Amino acid sequence: MRLILAASFLFLLSSAAEAQLISLQQMIDGAIARCVADRPGQPDAPRFCQCWVHRWVGLWDAYDIAVWTKAGIATPHMARMESVAAAECKNP
Repeated sequence: MRLILAASFLFLLSSAAEAQLISLQQMIDGAIARCVADRPGQPDAPRFCQCWVHRWVGLWDAYDIAVWTKAGIATPHMARMESVAAAECKNP
């Protein structure tokens, strides 16, 4: 859930500053940075966060991608996939 909140925050920040949606790559980069920042002192955080965010986005379906691309809003499916991705990446 934190990942969705971070992505939504980055979207709102970007849309307020630029009046346009952030790109998927910008969302991924921001979510990874936020994930690492949430794990201070954990040397495996960068590896885990890279895996987690990329796996999470890889679990999105076509509807998730369409909603995110058009509105920058996370779907319930996206929220459910966060824990699946974390489990697959072995959360430190």
